[in-house]
Amino acid sequence: MITNLIREKKSNILQTYWKNTSDGMEICWFHVKQPQIIFQLDKTPVYDTKYIELLYCCHASCMVFLWNGQQFCLEAGNVLLLSEKHLISQIVFSVSFQGYAVCIHPEYANKYWRTINKHFNNDFFNWEWLQKQLQALGYMVIRGHLWLCAVFHTLEELPIQQKLDYCVWKTIELIYLLSIQLLPYENIQNINGTYQEQYRIQIIRNIHDYMVQNLEQTMTISFLAEKFKISATTLKTYFRQLYGSPIHRWLKEQRILYAAHLLETSDLSLLDIAAAVGYSSASQFRKVFQEYYQITPTQYRISMHQKNV
Repeated sequence: MITNLIREKKSNILQTYWKNTSDGMEICWFHVKQPQIIFQLDKTPVYDTKYIELLYCCHASCMVFLWNGQQFCLEAGNVLLLSEKHLISQIVFSVSFQGYAVCIHPEYANKYWRTINKHFNNDFFNWEWLQKQLQALGYMVIRGHLWLCAVFHTLEELPIQQKLDYCVWKTIELIYLLSIQLLPYENIQNINGTYQEQYRIQIIRNIHDYMVQNLEQTMTISFLAEKFKISATTLKTYFRQLYGSPIHRWLKEQRILYAAHLLETSDLSLLDIAAAVGYSSASQFRKVFQEYYQITPTQYRISMHQKNV
């Protein structure tokens, strides 16, 4: 368990703050103070009881190594979920890494989830579905979603004790969004394998990087498929598996996130920002932006400037 490994490290290696809740949840904020810290995870549970763990990556990054030799990077703004039947052998944290480790013991938590469900007309949490998914997959990675951006942004603004309280609530919300299948996740076990699959994955990553670097351009699936010599069906299928979201939704979110950044950090006009993120008119950009943030770009800019004063 990640939380157990954190507890075993000495204070000169990790700076930590802990919080335990009555609903079977244990949460820890930790800061890596050494150039590199390696957590070696056992294949078998530390305890006989089942558990689910979450790792919120707030600052810097870590490399996650699987028992089969595969690896991936968990970057700032990503969340990792794993069960006691995880597939992870090591997590290597870079210097100055900061994040939150949350451990949920289902045998204690189930009573709490049932209590919440009583306040709604239907099952608020599909807790059993999430448990089964994690047991089958071994882990989930959540990244590149607007919900995550809002969570990590708020965490930066809070004092440490309120950070832990806020993370408790957001963990409950995250579980809810996952359990009703509204928060996309990825798992490289599902798509890595043959040389041909590896080749396709690399093309998809190249397409991902191209879109990030050219948000001002008009891009369609057919255009990207032709440019990178891949079928549209393969592009759509592999992109969703690799990045956890349909390509058109992912691209729209990236454009709006970058637009929000420009609104906060520049004095560009709405028309210039619209053009910088691929919209031909300020009115079209305003409509899409308001769908995501529930306020207009101008209102967003004013609120950010007032907040930063």
